[in-house]
Amino acid sequence: MVGVVRAHHRFRVPLVASILVAGTATLLAATPQAGASPPASAYVIGPKGAHALGFPTTLRGAKESKATGVKGCSSAVDAVYLDATKQTGLVSEVVNCTSSTAASGAMATVRKRLTADRSIPVPGALGSSAFATSVEAPQYLLVWRTGSHLGFTAFDTDVPATTSSTSTTAVLPPITATQKALLGRAALAQLAIDHHLGG
Repeated sequence: MVGVVRAHHRFRVPLVASILVAGTATLLAATPQAGASPPASAYVIGPKGAHALGFPTTLRGAKESKATGVKGCSSAVDAVYLDATKQTGLVSEVVNCTSSTAASGAMATVRKRLTADRSIPVPGALGSSAFATSVEAPQYLLVWRTGSHLGFTAFDTDVPATTSSTSTTAVLPPITATQKALLGRAALAQLAIDHHLGG
């Protein structure tokens, strides 16, 4: 949400599963030691999970920010990965709120600011309030709430364009059906991490 509300997925500053089987979360995020609280970075898709989704290169490793700009939400963590061509990117982000009530309020704020795109499928497991948006195309985003966390998974179809400091009027590539499905799988993978860690 740091990216969504402030600079939309910090790919610019920067932005922005079929693998959901038993043990997936332990592949995607390291399991914390018994009695230890998992680090904030554990709640986003890690390099191994990103590689499994087809994004083998880490552009930005998981990094925590304490500046969310959102009442009741104290921190956010995101990570950014690139595919083999370095033309498309995956962003995994979680915003940590002080309570489920605060997270619900933050979700309502995000929903008001972003227009939903019903052409992008939203996995039912993400909950009834989850939605997809293409308002920042070529960055496409799935947003959901689970407990006191907000989850954001984004897919960037033109990394060179969104990371460039110069403006362009070129027609940007739309998200394909395959990419829409991949975005859903990535969101489910991120949700599985949260559930595995008891978020």
